[in-house]
Amino acid sequence: MEAIADGRGEYAATLVDLGFLPGSYLEAVRHGTTMSNSGHDVDDFSNNARVVKAAVCGGFYPNIVMPVPMHSEADMHAAAIA
Repeated sequence: MEAIADGRGEYAATLVDLGFLPGSYLEAVRHGTTMSNSGHDVDDFSNNARVVKAAVCGGFYPNIVMPVPMHSEADMHAAAIA
C-alpha cells in the first residue's frame, strides 16, 4: 500500500509541475487526504466509474479515437451514411 501512495504522490507532483493541478492538491495527497474529502474540483468525477474508465482507456490507447474534420454539410451526411 505504501508503494501505491508513493506512486500517487509522484504522479500528482508531475501533474502539478505541468500545471494541470494546483499545488494545494499535492499537499493534500502528501497528507493522505482521500479523494472524497479533499475538497478539490479535480476530484469531482472521481466517483464516476465511466469517467475514470474513459480516462484510463484514453491513457492506454491514445489513438483509439481520431477526429476527422468535416468541411461541409454534404461531408457530414456522407460520413453519417458510410
